[in-house]
Amino acid sequence: MAAQTFIRWARLGVWERLLDLAQQRGVVLGMTFLDGTNIRAHAKAAGASKKRGPGAQRDVREALGRSRGGYGTKACVIAGGGGRALGFALAPGQAHELPLAPVLLAILPEVPGWVVGERGYASDAFRH
Repeated sequence: MAAQTFIRWARLGVWERLLDLAQQRGVVLGMTFLDGTNIRAHAKAAGASKKRGPGAQRDVREALGRSRGGYGTKACVIAGGGGRALGFALAPGQAHELPLAPVLLAILPEVPGWVVGERGYASDAFRH
C-alpha cells in the first residue's frame, strides 16, 4: 500500500511540489548524511620515492595507506538533505570513518536534526 502511494505520488509530481513548497517557505528538513569510500591509488603510489621523509609521515600527509583493497585513500563526505556535499575529509586507506565524523560535523553552521550514516558510524560514543 505505501509503495503504491509513493509511486502514484511520484507519477503525479506530488514530491516535487512538496519540495518546492518547503523551499519557498524556508523549511529546513534538518537531515544530514555521512558516508565514506575507499579510493584506490595507482600501483606506483606504493613505490614512490621516499625523499620527503619516512614513509609513515609521508602517508599521513598524502592521506595514503594500505587496506585490504590495496594502497589508497579514504574519502568521507557530509551531505545535506538535498544530497549536496557540504564538506569532505581525507584519511589513509586503512583509517576508520568514525574519527572523521566530528570533523565533518564541525563544518556545519548548526547542529542538524538528524544524522544518517551507515553502520560504520553506529557507536554509542558517537550517538551521544
